[in-house]
Amino acid sequence: MRISAAILFLLFSRMAMAGPLEDANSAYDKGDFGIAHNLYGQGFAEAAFNLGRLYHDGRGVPQNFARAREWYLIATRRGVIKAAVNLGFMNASGEGGRPDYRQAIGWFVFAAQRGDNLAKCNLGTMYFNGQGVPRDLVRAHMWYNLAAAHGDPEAIKNRDSVAHLMTANQITRAQEMASERQMYVP
Repeated sequence: MRISAAILFLLFSRMAMAGPLEDANSAYDKGDFGIAHNLYGQGFAEAAFNLGRLYHDGRGVPQNFARAREWYLIATRRGVIKAAVNLGFMNASGEGGRPDYRQAIGWFVFAAQRGDNLAKCNLGTMYFNGQGVPRDLVRAHMWYNLAAAHGDPEAIKNRDSVAHLMTANQITRAQEMASERQMYVP
């Protein structure tokens, strides 16, 4: 059986690409954050997210929220949706500056539209608390319901708690909105 040079090249290049990321993750798991930092710097999308985590948590590098934001933004641009969720958290909590709920909502909506349940749950909380938006129990219920549809236990609990504060008409409206949005949000 003959294997073409192109197939061999693809096989070995894929194996070589996986190595540094696996090595970086292994170093991170062992607490060797300096080595992890160096390996993550090799340009993989997931690695950019992990560099953001290192700077965010101050592991192996001095804690630097500005650098964490930079790496999370790079990771988000490369398709790592959980990096957008972390940007939302940083904006909501004011890490590296003052809280910016409007920015947080923007990041959570971005991630929620791409199917992230944690982002959906966070949007529910922001609408419930009126953070960056007027308090809106219907929208809070809708976002919790979207996350609950994927089995998120916290979302189920929060949706049910919010429902106790709502009228039957409000719950019906929230369910309709969730159903409509479900067509566009995975």
